[in-house]
Amino acid sequence: MKIRLARDEADIEAMIELGRLLHAESRFKHLPYDEARLRELGKVGLAKGNPGLLMAERGDKIVGMATVMLGE
Repeated sequence: MKIRLARDEADIEAMIELGRLLHAESRFKHLPYDEARLRELGKVGLAKGNPGLLMAERGDKIVGMATVMLGE
């Protein structure tokens, strides 16, 4: 397995799709899944040099992800 930073909008789309699957199985599944907001956050992250959009790959398949945010 390889861990890497998201590189482009295709990676953001893959993260959104995986997130949709995770959301459907979570305790938050009764809440709406806001793809547009996630897409915008991904674009902002990429524009800022991607400080925390991580992807896990096995071969060519994305099998996991994490978003990391720092605050005061």
